[in-house]
Amino acid sequence: MQVSCRELRWVTCGGLNVGTYTDSEINQSIKRLLKSGWLTGAAGEKVEEKTILSPTQLLASWLDR
Repeated sequence: MQVSCRELRWVTCGGLNVGTYTDSEINQSIKRLLKSGWLTGAAGEKVEEKTILSPTQLLASWLDR
């Protein structure tokens, strides 16, 4: 499954106001997932809204539990 960074932020929040998170906080979390090997797709430090992100095998195996 591939999603854009914008879609991932929307899915993360579920379109609901369940918590107050800034775009910066969500972007930092996405960057941490990229650096730790849970997501792939972005090159360099900057993640654009249209960047396509994919789960790695590490994330897929965790989700299959």
